[in-house]
Amino acid sequence: MQGNTSPFWPSKHPVNIDVPETSLFFNLSVTAARFPDKTAFVDGQVSLTYNQLLAATEKLAGCLQKSLNV
Repeated sequence: MQGNTSPFWPSKHPVNIDVPETSLFFNLSVTAARFPDKTAFVDGQVSLTYNQLLAATEKLAGCLQKSLNV
């Protein structure tokens, strides 16, 4: 998509982004190592630090691997 073609897209934000060459899990692991106690996620009254988010991600991955062989 070239240029801002939507009246709802914020004008100060890019329409296109460069996709990183590293995985989302790798990026989370690096960030959790650098900033373990910083807030990574907030949903209403619930927030998770990067360490907590990484632990939850690893737990989910383990469940997917064990139950679905993913």
